[in-house]
Amino acid sequence: MPEITLAVFGAIAIYLSLAFRSVDNGIIGILMLVLGIIIAARTKANYSMLITTAAVEHQAESSKDEKYIQSIVDAINEQFLGSPQYSGEL
Repeated sequence: MPEITLAVFGAIAIYLSLAFRSVDNGIIGILMLVLGIIIAARTKANYSMLITTAAVEHQAESSKDEKYIQSIVDAINEQFLGSPQYSGEL
């Protein structure tokens, strides 16, 4: 979440530059805000498969490819339950 922090600090710098009439802080704030938004827009989600038992929860696999993780979940469900089932959003 550093991109969100960067964007928030940029917005705060813009606000302070308006409050104290400081052009330098405004320019820096705009750059920080824009950079934070660009980084946040380019960040890709990370999908994980968790295996949970009564004793422990284990992150078995993680990938940026949703279809890959879903294929693993479907294969495990088919093996244990006899048919692939979708248990919710990844």
